[in-house]
Amino acid sequence: MSKRILLFTCLLFLSVISFAQNRTVKGKITDETGAGLSGVNVTPRGSKQGTQTDADGNFSISVAANISILNLSSVGFAAQQVNISGKDNIQVTLQRAIAREDEVVVVGYQSVRRKDLTGSVSSVGAKDLKDIPLSNAAEALQGRMAGVQAISSEGGPGADIIIRVRGGGSITQDNNPLYIVDGVQVENALSIIPPQDIASVDVLKDASTTAIYGARGANGVVIITTKGGRSGKTQITYNGSYGSRKLSERMEVLSPYEFVRWQYERSRGSSADSSAFAQTYGTTWDTLSNYKNLTPINWQDEVFGRNAGFQSHNVALSGGSDKTTFNLSLTANREDGILLQSGFDRNVVNFRLDHKATDKLKVGFTARYIDQTIDGAGTTNSGTRQTNRLRHTINYRPFELSNNPASGIDDFDEAYYLASGFAINPIILTEAEYRKQKYKATYLSGYASYNLTKNLVFRTTVGFENAKTQTDLFYSKITGTARNAASLPVASIGTRDYWSITNSNTLQYSLNDFRKHHDISVLAGQEIVDRRFQLGTTETRYFPADITPKKALANMGLGSAPTGSLQPLPFSYTSAPDRIASFFGRINYGYDDKYLATFNLRSDRSSKFNSDNGSLVFPSGSVAWRFSKENFMKNV
Repeated sequence: MSKRILLFTCLLFLSVISFAQNRTVKGKITDETGAGLSGVNVTPRGSKQGTQTDADGNFSISVAANISILNLSSVGFAAQQVNISGKDNIQVTLQRAIAREDEVVVVGYQSVRRKDLTGSVSSVGAKDLKDIPLSNAAEALQGRMAGVQAISSEGGPGADIIIRVRGGGSITQDNNPLYIVDGVQVENALSIIPPQDIASVDVLKDASTTAIYGARGANGVVIITTKGGRSGKTQITYNGSYGSRKLSERMEVLSPYEFVRWQYERSRGSSADSSAFAQTYGTTWDTLSNYKNLTPINWQDEVFGRNAGFQSHNVALSGGSDKTTFNLSLTANREDGILLQSGFDRNVVNFRLDHKATDKLKVGFTARYIDQTIDGAGTTNSGTRQTNRLRHTINYRPFELSNNPASGIDDFDEAYYLASGFAINPIILTEAEYRKQKYKATYLSGYASYNLTKNLVFRTTVGFENAKTQTDLFYSKITGTARNAASLPVASIGTRDYWSITNSNTLQYSLNDFRKHHDISVLAGQEIVDRRFQLGTTETRYFPADITPKKALANMGLGSAPTGSLQPLPFSYTSAPDRIASFFGRINYGYDDKYLATFNLRSDRSSKFNSDNGSLVFPSGSVAWRFSKENFMKNV
């Protein structure tokens, strides 16, 4: 019994000693404004094991008793060392990194330090995007990059954002830039990837940097890197926003009396118009004076006056070990348009995994799925004078006619439609055109990087994209489309199935500080892109006059053509294979960190041209002189 007591006493004594060898340090890390910083790496000096701050900037870490320094680091902030001798609770303010020289920029198939750039590249990081309450990353770039314009094609939710890099480069052809996501080409990427999933956006703007992508990069190149995981404890983060949009300005329109006076003057040139005016608005000046007391209707408020709410939710799960990191992100966007019957709904799942298999081999995989629905025909989607909702909210008469059997805010006035040059009650017009676009897409990409030698790295990247779009359209009997079909409703269902496969392989040789003067980097690569798509359209005319859009689109066989007319035939189209085979190379050279030169060369061969004219070569070069490193600038 005494032996057991002695053993228990020894174990208790040893545990007390062990406990005394470690202590817990807590604290909070903030930025210059006092806001807590999340995701800051907190590591004891001399150790690779650490922790990260939570969403409020708080942390707690167990350190050995002999540790007196904690290393703090976070992207976008200057690294800092903190003395914790005799302290169990600390408060630290990190300063934003002013010097961006050592930031890494993706310039096409490789990354370089910003200070070694010889071309024009603009960049935006995750911290610039995370607090912007927008569902479209392209909108978030507006005003943040010199020479890059982001313009909405129209005001409806989910509308395409047009990106122009240093203006348009073509009068008749496509001016959109090339989008590269994690090394793989993706169509219109900024409009479909949530801002919360983006780690960085680098835009290549001049010929010397875009030539590595050949003809596809003629309008600029937008390189997007999505977020990956960080080694350490698994973290769950939530980023959400609520808000609303409202029409800020309205055009001035005529009052009811001013409108009638204008109609009176317009009708004086024709006896038929004068008779129609008298029948519609009255025959005497006393009658016309009554319009001074009418309550005006501002159709801009009726059609575009909604207090349109929007919300965005993003939940991310990230973490990993020293060898494997992962990031799983779920994003939901809901948005109502200020225009009646318009809205936007998008759900995105994004997963990224990076794994260090050996000291030489790294592999990674990214998967993304998007389910998106856009409601509403838009403000000017059809592009015609008769169906432009913006036009009708300004031109339509600003009151109701109580003496007109067709009066009422929800009634169609055929006589006024014909007499006014096809003016339609804007509310009725908005309801008369139905449009729903469904977009579902799957993106898969993977890479493998192997260090053949200390300075030679081989990397292969494979990407697959499949996007399916279905557009449902319905035109009621009052629309211009229906009037061309015996004034009976028309419905159509259009589909587009797009897919592409990309494979690129590169060899990169890097040698820094060779003989204390020379920095050399050589890149050689090959790439194959295969793109195809299928189109299909089914259109049915002559539906029953009062059929609803949903019933018509669900029963496309209900349309019955009158005698002497035929239904349109279904349309389908399968594109010919569109393949591009490329070889490219780049040489970067630096001397004494002062004189820099970059040379690019790419050869593209396209299946769209015959073998005699199917190959084009795109060379480029640029040089730079960092005169701040010269001796005569040391004292400046």
